Amino acid sequence: MLSIIVKNVLKCFVMLKPVHDVMKAQKQLMSAGISINVVATPREISHNCGVVVQFACECIYRIETIICCEDYGNFRLFRKSVPGVEEIIAAEY
Repeated sequence: MLSIIVKNVLKCFVMLKPVHDVMKAQKQLMSAGISINVVATPREISHNCGVVVQFACECIYRIETIICCEDYGNFRLFRKSVPGVEEIIAAEY
């Protein structure tokens, strides 16, 4: 588990493929009491159409744990610390 803590972080995202996995994760994360939103994938993450799970960055460890324990295949975590700039905060799984 690789995570970096940075001041002034605005948003965090988890990108899952396919969209079916996003919907599955949405249900599991909300059942775990984590406040999330499914939003259009920011252009800084990918120019492809799609959706990502957006969440408060303080939930990163809980989300990483839930996603890692399930059979989601590859996923990537991002944080948005400067408007328009996305940084990977965890290795691809």
